[in-house]
Amino acid sequence: YPHFAKTTDADLQALYAWLMAQEPVRAETPANKLAFPFNQRPLLAGWNALFHKPDVFQSDQTKSEIWNRGAYLVEGLGHCSACHSPRNALGGIEKDKAYTGASIDGWFALNLSSNLHTGLGSWTVEQIATYLKTGAVAGKTTALGPMALVVKNSTSQMSEADLSAMATYLK
Repeated sequence: YPHFAKTTDADLQALYAWLMAQEPVRAETPANKLAFPFNQRPLLAGWNALFHKPDVFQSDQTKSEIWNRGAYLVEGLGHCSACHSPRNALGGIEKDKAYTGASIDGWFALNLSSNLHTGLGSWTVEQIATYLKTGAVAGKTTALGPMALVVKNSTSQMSEADLSAMATYLK
């Protein structure tokens, strides 16, 4: 949820309208499987004070419109840093290591930084957009595990403009 707090009211209203237009389904709510201390809701107040900044995304006026659109999607709704950034002992993202890759659910979420050897530094904007659309770039990598599901269920459904914006920001 820290990422989704960056979403504009207009986008939240559009998402709500879309959800309300969907055919209802009957489903049981799954049990909370969070381990202690994360399953203790009152402790969340302390975590929020340390790590949650409930501010809507603000454009960087020194950057282009496409870069800002990409930043909005990557930092907010795309919540890419949730998997691609290491976390500290309390579960907060290590800001100084943002997007440098992290282990999650038995998989390693790749380095999305501009590092030439371990990150996206040698990738073109077009290659990043292609990866987000298809999950593969010849000679680079193929999406597996959770990222394959992200591509299948999310980024492959996005517009070319939004994919290009995300790629521009990540580059």
